Amino acid sequence: MQSSQSVSEVQAPVKEIRALLLDDSNFDRQRIRRMGGRIADLPLTLDEVATLSEMEDALDRAKYDVILVDYRLAEGDGVQALNKISAKSLQNGAGRIMITGNEDIGTAVQAMRSGCHDFLCKNDMSEDLLREAMLNAIALARRNIERQQQVTAQRELMRECLIAALSDAEVQDNIGTIVHRQMARQSLQYPALAPELRSEAVDAFIAGMGEADEFIFSTSA
Repeated sequence: MQSSQSVSEVQAPVKEIRALLLDDSNFDRQRIRRMGGRIADLPLTLDEVATLSEMEDALDRAKYDVILVDYRLAEGDGVQALNKISAKSLQNGAGRIMITGNEDIGTAVQAMRSGCHDFLCKNDMSEDLLREAMLNAIALARRNIERQQQVTAQRELMRECLIAALSDAEVQDNIGTIVHRQMARQSLQYPALAPELRSEAVDAFIAGMGEADEFIFSTSA
């Protein structure tokens, strides 16, 4: 297994795992199923699919803890599969593992950039490596979700603080002074707009900034 993001030391206990395996080789699917069944301390429910379309159907039906994706498929590849997984909001918290039949570092890097949490080589796979990869991927996915929630909470707090600040008359006066000064410097570009109208428009706009909170933050992260 090759992973640049191991968080084994901080893994939360996992009582049971629901996993999805995408592999177009029936032999390899059965081999991985047998390995998973021999992990005594980690009860595993494993769903198997052979194509990208079957995977999409499965992703719509159930929420998974971890998704294992074979890189080389008869139609498409594992990176396409990861992109489809990322598009499913139901699977936002799922750990993702790329499986390949060789030690191609480029494949691993591409997988990680596409949202993969771990990487396994079929030729070297064992019960212990499979167990470690699944727990590692689940822990990383959980940590990423927690970070996203923290960022969202921080942005909401900042938004509320700025709205409160923009409601303050002194803050509005200070902003108004700055805006008026800048507009005066640019007045030559807008000769048709009388100074008094510009002033009224600016004052009205600033007074409404506290209510128009979308002015403060865009929806993008």
